[in-house]
Amino acid sequence: MPVAIGVNIAVVALANKNARIAWALLTHARTYHQVDYSPDGLSA
Repeated sequence: MPVAIGVNIAVVALANKNARIAWALLTHARTYHQVDYSPDGLSA
């Protein structure tokens, strides 16, 4: 049971992050530019 609770917390946190990004983009009429943090600059 405790593992499921931890997973649920992580899922809700990720959904909240995505909702905040979407809200900011919509309210400020901007486009999203993903930043590539890989060492060689190439996406996997």
